[in-house]
Amino acid sequence: MRKFILITYLFGSILTAILLLISLSQSNYVLFPDSMLPMKLYELSSIWLAFGFFPMFFVTILFKKICNRKIIFIPSTICLAFLLFFITILLMSLIKIQH
Repeated sequence: MRKFILITYLFGSILTAILLLISLSQSNYVLFPDSMLPMKLYELSSIWLAFGFFPMFFVTILFKKICNRKIIFIPSTICLAFLLFFITILLMSLIKIQH
């Protein structure tokens, strides 16, 4: 069970790092240009990071029982920042619509 938690945490951390690099790169590559809402690569990676908060936080809590260090919360904190960013944008747009 410890190996499964370790592998899951490492996979999530590597995926978080890759998505963060893509998000910070501000790539102009448009995914699915023929779709109804075409999105750039960095926008989609930001959304994936926001949705990845809950599983990453759960795995981090499980991994904390194995390795008791504060540094292991960095990937879930990055995902939390993106989630809070999208929640803030959503609330700001709702306030703007009502006024």
